Amino acid sequence: MLYNKISELTQENMDTSSVNIDFVKQELWAKMDKNDTDIKSSGLNVSYLPHDGNYVQWLLDGREAMFEMCDAFIRATKFIYVLASFFSPGINLVRGEEDYNKMYNKSDLHKRIMDEVNNLNKTKQNITEKTVPLISLLAVKAENKDDPIPVRIVMFHPSYLQKGTFGSEEAFKMVKAWSNKIDIRLAMWGSSFEGHEIGVHHQKSAVVGIDEGLIGFCGGMDFAFGRWTKSGHNLDKILDTPETIDPPFRIDTQMSWISDKNVLGEFIWDKKKNKGNYICRPGKEWFGEGCEEGSQVLWHDVHAKVVGPVAYDLALNFCRRYEKADSNYSIQFPQKADLKNEIEQYRTKCASLSSEEGYSRGKVWGQILRSYSPDEDYGIWDAYRNLFSKAKKNIYIENQYAFEDGEVLKVLIDNIENKKKSKKDFRVIVVAPVMPDHYDTTIRKNLAKLINTNRDKIAAYSLMSTSGERRIPIYVHAKITVIDDEWAIVGSANLDRFGMGGATSKQPRGSSEMAILVHGREQALALRNMLVKEHLGSGAPANMDDFNNVFDAFKNVAANNRLPKDEGPIIGHLVKHRVFEDIESNDQGGLRSLISHYFRRIFSYQE
Repeated sequence: MLYNKISELTQENMDTSSVNIDFVKQELWAKMDKNDTDIKSSGLNVSYLPHDGNYVQWLLDGREAMFEMCDAFIRATKFIYVLASFFSPGINLVRGEEDYNKMYNKSDLHKRIMDEVNNLNKTKQNITEKTVPLISLLAVKAENKDDPIPVRIVMFHPSYLQKGTFGSEEAFKMVKAWSNKIDIRLAMWGSSFEGHEIGVHHQKSAVVGIDEGLIGFCGGMDFAFGRWTKSGHNLDKILDTPETIDPPFRIDTQMSWISDKNVLGEFIWDKKKNKGNYICRPGKEWFGEGCEEGSQVLWHDVHAKVVGPVAYDLALNFCRRYEKADSNYSIQFPQKADLKNEIEQYRTKCASLSSEEGYSRGKVWGQILRSYSPDEDYGIWDAYRNLFSKAKKNIYIENQYAFEDGEVLKVLIDNIENKKKSKKDFRVIVVAPVMPDHYDTTIRKNLAKLINTNRDKIAAYSLMSTSGERRIPIYVHAKITVIDDEWAIVGSANLDRFGMGGATSKQPRGSSEMAILVHGREQALALRNMLVKEHLGSGAPANMDDFNNVFDAFKNVAANNRLPKDEGPIIGHLVKHRVFEDIESNDQGGLRSLISHYFRRIFSYQE
């Protein structure tokens, strides 16, 4: 059995790599720890232990992440593996003449493959515009008459327990229509199927085999409509909206929630009635209170590109998911391939990365972490628990659902209170959406609890863009944490119970998740500083390596930009989180805040 062989290989890797880790470093890695709370046997079977010798590049937002993945797919000579959660095969990976030409001119191979992509687009759909749709690129690689390569995809498919299909059936049919040589399989949501979680098949990963070695990707970025955005986060004609997607590539059920006219969390003020509301309708989904109304047209996300031993672990994880996919379906799938020979050759190979911004300048320790309950693997939860409890100076967090999970919150608050008692300086920055699509009330309550432990040293923020007089929320989909400017986690796991892999009263287990944990001051600071520059713009401090400078800069810029519901121009993208509306209302009985906001509105009308 492939799975048994993978287990043997993984265990061998674990045994050999663990010898090289000194005791001090291992104290902070995901490891065995029975003193957990709500998650059972946490860490008893962490699948992949740390390895030295990795290179990491941080990728901010869809433009960077999809550009790099497009480049890797073009360069692939052995195989392409994709683990997809929300999946839109027709998404255009490279946009704008400048980026297209940059990709096209990388090498003769890039020119040839991109020309073949455009020929395929014209032949199949009479599309003459120069574009690189994901499905066209994968079809060209799989169908190449001289040197075809295996292209394998594992994508989610909802079970009967879920509402709607999220376009997964249409996505599956699109892939099969473009190429019958692409091996695509389905991972079902559901409580009773081995290998399939009732939370979601949520891993977002890609592994590419080239002659030199493996190139791996993991993080929060989906190959899905709406996710491609630039770091400037402005409304742009090349963003995904129903008007900009060619019909051959568009999946209507996936496009129905993407609009620049009705943005989730945008505050709409009715001047006649002298009151306003956020665009949101509380949901009644079984997994938590949500906000079902409003699009998420501007996305902020973070992905990681890696080479080295951890890329091999990403390949092993794909094999595990591939082996468990496609059970309990009426669809006839081809016989599964034995992936052993495809990945075995890469156990000792390491591809190289050029020295550009965001890359490791040297080799670093890295570990692939998972939430995967059939294997009782809770490595992501272990890492957060260990790092939150042992952080010494500061923590920087960006997360879509920070903090729905009360267990993660408790670990962090305990550390903060211990620091207060010992009079040690300890600061925390949280960046989260103006309005998440689920858990809004729970998150605001928990964030208020976190901030109130030490208001001078803990703050929460959201991201906004402007278009004319509008303030448009940027949807924070990133799932990253930087601890003490030395440790960085980048992955798919939200800080909710599903992301940690844990059970609740409503489901027996959580989602399947993937993350990379990196130890290295240069790499941790590179990630944090890239985010600081993007969010603060001209308000970024000169010395961003000093966390206290960054903390003060966030505070000052947000004070200028105020709350999401306020008006006027902003510096960068940073605003106070909506939780401060709750906190200020409680502090002042609501009256002073209401009067202040009312007079600001009056004066703004007079101007």
